[in-house]
Amino acid sequence: MKAHALAIAVLVAACTDDSSVPRGGQNHIADYTIPGRGLAQRDVLVVIDDSAAMANYRERLASLPALVDATFGRLDRGLLDLRIAVTSNDGILRRTPSMTEPFLAMRTDFDLARSTNFSRTLADEVGALVDVGTAGTGPSKLLDAAALALANDGGFRRPNASLAVLFVGATDDESSRDPDEYAAQIQATVVSALVPDAAPRFDAFVADLAHAEGVGAAYSIDATDYAPAIDNLRTQFKTILPGMCLTAADVAPEVPGGQYDCTVTALVRDQELVLPPCGGDDDLVCWRLQPSQSCDADPDALELEVPVFWFYVSYPTIRMQCVVD
Repeated sequence: MKAHALAIAVLVAACTDDSSVPRGGQNHIADYTIPGRGLAQRDVLVVIDDSAAMANYRERLASLPALVDATFGRLDRGLLDLRIAVTSNDGILRRTPSMTEPFLAMRTDFDLARSTNFSRTLADEVGALVDVGTAGTGPSKLLDAAALALANDGGFRRPNASLAVLFVGATDDESSRDPDEYAAQIQATVVSALVPDAAPRFDAFVADLAHAEGVGAAYSIDATDYAPAIDNLRTQFKTILPGMCLTAADVAPEVPGGQYDCTVTALVRDQELVLPPCGGDDDLVCWRLQPSQSCDADPDALELEVPVFWFYVSYPTIRMQCVVD
């Protein structure tokens, strides 16, 4: 995996101590501290119609587990603190025999350590959960089901997590209330609706979500590729912070690219992890300095780039000491 395909420079606001201290009686050192920012939390609720109308879509739905794994499960897609829950028309969160909670949980930390509450692959667990069958009776009431599942979530929803909802239905919604009432109750950050092309109630729900500053989109359940609907569930939580202005001396100006004498550490689980300088395209947990794109006060200022911060802008406290002259 090439780091240049992953790395997005993290532009962070720094608490900078401008006082310099001598090193070896010749050089001076600038100290920088970048306050940490916790992992982005996202709760994903999947609501699938289990009525007979879904019989013709079972083969297409079989692609969902791999798409979810590709979107949320791979290390190269970013750092996150994720939960996934699945329900059908009854509004009850589903479980597999191995689940002790009514949701899947997965966290990928700064040092690429991963923790889960399940033992199989994410695709395997999601595959078992979304296999809801087609034996459900009555009309599809997915908006009702989502509201009921969130009202009885078994600990799934977290107060600081953003909510993404995926609706999958072969017919338009027939819930009892107006779509705007469900939009106000569910309060999703982002919604993907895999529904028929003619689904006015889902269209109204998506429109009402936009009025509440959420992001929603409808996708045809007859499409050959469901990937855009799953990719949409990642939106609305990428953040770029104001840039920081670093000063560091190029200790080998004759070498192209800038050579800097810095010590960079990250506070990970109460222990300091020393980050090495990036030395190759495949390095992720490393650091490099590059010209700042946002420091108007100093055209020669630098900014810190750590490839592993590439997507969610979530990071531990970073401490830097750099030779400045």
